[in-house]
Amino acid sequence: MIERQVTIKNRAGLHTRPAAALVKTAAKFKAEFTIIKDGFEINPAEFYFVQGQNQWQAPCSNYSAGSIVNVEGAWGDNLTGTSKLKVGSPIRVELVLSQFEPLMTPDGYTVVKLEPSKLDRESAYGTLASGAAPDWVATPSPMTPLVYDAAASMVITKADGTVVASENPAGAEINATGKVVYGYNLRVQAAGQYTITFTVPNVDFGGRCDAGTCPGDTATLPITVTAGGGGGGRPNK
Repeated sequence: MIERQVTIKNRAGLHTRPAAALVKTAAKFKAEFTIIKDGFEINPAEFYFVQGQNQWQAPCSNYSAGSIVNVEGAWGDNLTGTSKLKVGSPIRVELVLSQFEPLMTPDGYTVVKLEPSKLDRESAYGTLASGAAPDWVATPSPMTPLVYDAAASMVITKADGTVVASENPAGAEINATGKVVYGYNLRVQAAGQYTITFTVPNVDFGGRCDAGTCPGDTATLPITVTAGGGGGGRPNK
């Protein structure tokens, strides 16, 4: 195995044209190539199309008022993993809803963070590309639709039922990878047990959540916040 470490001095990094030349050269050899940058492995036989502007385009289905959509709920990794949630530190609360049925698979684009060592807001992002250099185009693939309900609300309570935070309607955003995410930045001043509850009136969770409980139109997750400063964990990507 031959291994080399190189430094790219151009401030723009390995941008489109030299990357395309690298791909074309690598494709001439009957060998496996791996490029590693900040722990992220890149197959040079593939290429990622980087959008020059923040433009998003995907199919969207509108449901009439009163329609119920069956969904699955996924909480932020920091809330369900091993991250330590600390008093006085920001705790990112996130919930993503994916359509369960009737399941549609419209074409969409999987967005990849290309610079894992950087903050989300600083990293470049791309989607798997197809075509021939230099005319690469983003490659669509079937995807599970995400669900947004403008009537959703959120409340966070202490163990004794005291409300420490609430939003009605619950705030939502499209994050750097194109996911529609209900999100809230929580900061508490006392250690203890807290309960996060999202009520989404136009969906049915049917018990389909990756943590907590989620009967009907409600998703509930208990969290434990400990004393001492520190990070609030990493949100859902």
